[in-house]
Amino acid sequence: MVAPGAAGDPPLEAELARRGVDAYRAAFSDYFFSAVCAFEDASLVLLSEKLWASEVIRRVRPAIKGLDVEVSLPN
Repeated sequence: MVAPGAAGDPPLEAELARRGVDAYRAAFSDYFFSAVCAFEDASLVLLSEKLWASEVIRRVRPAIKGLDVEVSLPN
């Protein structure tokens, strides 16, 4: 059995290639969470309708402790 997401999502990948990050708008609700990484400004945005932002932050904080990283809630 392949873990969800491990095999990729060819339809979503095609939409990402065609539309860029806007392709996530219609797709991210199908996943537990999705992430958009912008290397230009070193940001990582998690998209989820299944996880509260506070739950994501609670789980991420210990992993990034000691790193020069800012964790914040959306406005």
